[in-house]
Amino acid sequence: MERSSLIQRIEGIVEDNWNENETPLLLSKLGNEAGGEVAKEARSYAGSLANFIEKDIPSVRIVKHSRVESLTGAVPKRVTDNPDDLLAPVQSSRVKKARFAESFWNAFRTHLMAGQRRHVIPRSAISPLQVLDLESAKEPPEGSLEIVRDLIDQAVASDETYRRIISWIKQNDCRVEDFADRDTTSTPATGGKDLLRCLLESLDESDARRISLPLDIAQKLSRVRP
Repeated sequence: MERSSLIQRIEGIVEDNWNENETPLLLSKLGNEAGGEVAKEARSYAGSLANFIEKDIPSVRIVKHSRVESLTGAVPKRVTDNPDDLLAPVQSSRVKKARFAESFWNAFRTHLMAGQRRHVIPRSAISPLQVLDLESAKEPPEGSLEIVRDLIDQAVASDETYRRIISWIKQNDCRVEDFADRDTTSTPATGGKDLLRCLLESLDESDARRISLPLDIAQKLSRVRP
């Protein structure tokens, strides 16, 4: 990618992010744009993405948290607030990010067959969380909420899936708790498989027959996500 094209691309991404969220765009996320091509091209010109922005893009400003090294982002140059203040919402979202039930998370990522619609029944005191793929002509259950096809995409980044889920929950006047993973003892994450399932899927049939696990160990592995 030519230097001028890379500059324009980064300027546009940073500007769009600020206009939409009014928060810095983390360099880790910016670098992953176009499958990591942005970071790769920037390194070829200046050794790192941060160096490239500081040396070649006067319209963009790098902001670094005074105490958390990993919190380094980019904002339009006109944004002159204190870096720690700018990055506070990003830092807060990292801590408070919910971990959704796997079936619900996958409802926003798993392909939906033609002629079908996807509905969710939120968890309640008397019924579990349910995800239903129904024929389009079939009447959905009372109390169910539709996840429209445009929101379902396995190709997008996990952060985008999370954003879509939060937006959907707000639009339907629901609570995050009604879709969250009931296990809150492990580190927050956004979907994925637990370690026990990953372990079992990695074994061939002969190995699987020879392995036994104490129940307490199996329970611990089933609560920890990779």
